[in-house]
Amino acid sequence: FGALPLTTFAQNVGIVTQTKVVNRFTVLIGAVLLLLVSLFPVAANVLLTIPQCVLGGAMVILFGSIAVVGIKMFAKAGFSQKNVLILSLSLCLGFGITLVPQFFEYLRSAGLNNLADMLSNNVLNMFVIAFVLSWVLPDDMDISFKRKKQGEE
Repeated sequence: FGALPLTTFAQNVGIVTQTKVVNRFTVLIGAVLLLLVSLFPVAANVLLTIPQCVLGGAMVILFGSIAVVGIKMFAKAGFSQKNVLILSLSLCLGFGITLVPQFFEYLRSAGLNNLADMLSNNVLNMFVIAFVLSWVLPDDMDISFKRKKQGEE
């Protein structure tokens, strides 16, 4: 019961990309199996017998698929100057904030424990940064320099 919805959604994106299975019944079976595993330690122990190298290989494929789906979505949106800036800043700042532990220590010392907990999630950081930038930045960010033709004022 402790799984985050965001993680579950992201993994589903990768699984759907790999298997092409989009069926509510299949998702229901997976959810029931996860519930059973969480309620019965014997079932969880059976899953622990899966070798780490097998799980690691599956994760590489899964998260690689998620990254490719994101790149496809970005390509559909277009490579405008605004979109590239939003993607660059949200990726770098979203991950960058989580790499500075002193930032979270400062927030906690200031009594902002909830904010520190929220900002420790890099996916949430990227979403918030991208959302704010998409509203703040103008749609037409193309910089063009117009040269005056000789003879025109």
